[in-house]
Amino acid sequence: MQEEIRVKRIQRSMKNSIFIILIIVLFLSNAASAAHTFDTSATDGTGTFATTPNPRTLSYTAGTGSTVMVLKIFTATTTARAGGAPTFNGNPFTQVGTRQSSGSEGAVEMWYLLLTPADTGSAHTVSVPNTGSLAMRIHVSTYISATGESALDVYAQTSANPGANPSQSITTTANGDVMIDALFSGNTSLNLASPNVGSTLYAQDGGSYGGASRYYLQATAGSQALSWTLASDDYALITASFKEVVPVHTFDTSATDGTTTFATTPNPRTLSYTAGTGSTLMVLNILTATTTARAGGAPTFNGKTC
Repeated sequence: MQEEIRVKRIQRSMKNSIFIILIIVLFLSNAASAAHTFDTSATDGTGTFATTPNPRTLSYTAGTGSTVMVLKIFTATTTARAGGAPTFNGNPFTQVGTRQSSGSEGAVEMWYLLLTPADTGSAHTVSVPNTGSLAMRIHVSTYISATGESALDVYAQTSANPGANPSQSITTTANGDVMIDALFSGNTSLNLASPNVGSTLYAQDGGSYGGASRYYLQATAGSQALSWTLASDDYALITASFKEVVPVHTFDTSATDGTTTFATTPNPRTLSYTAGTGSTLMVLNILTATTTARAGGAPTFNGKTC
């Protein structure tokens, strides 16, 4: 968007000559309170796992600014899902660890996708290949990094046949991580399972088995156990954390209001400027051909004070 930079000064008997040099670089703003926040979530069902088409799809709208999407796939069989990686908006997910089988009744997979602005703000399709027509459920959730970028931090996976109170610990490396886990269990009352920390996204009882997921926002890096209060049965559990990443700066564009002699300027001195899409920091350099201080207040761009 083309906007105008305005540099105010008070006219004096001595005319101040001003030369404006403007540089735009990509830099993340509003990162002072670095932490992930929850965006939204969706699931394709609440009860019995259904034999699904190929692919299994879900329409999903990631909120504007979302930086990571986590997909949990629960299958009511120990047979591995076939067909390849899931996609969102045509982009392939990356798998967290490996598929975990409970050993007798089912399995769980976890996948993630680092989002771009083109993936957020409107509905797109989550597509899960299922060439074997397995009965499954999928849970999807999205999160927002205060720095504008997320990355996988650490993960863990485990299973038992049987075992009570499914649990595992992970040790994060950065403050402000979001932890997500996905639990498949043969317990008939998984919908009543209680997490020790965090918020349950979904706990779906499929009859003789079920799938549950939750997230936990960790303020300070370190070891954290995530467990579910649940009677003994076969289960499979994947837990992952995602950290914030400070974006690498890249140059966008620049402009100046002159190339040679400093000119006596009007009040205010203005320059029309178009910042590239995605630019997040503007740097304004003002050079005056006098030791007298410029007066008149702070410059503005698009009505905002520099």
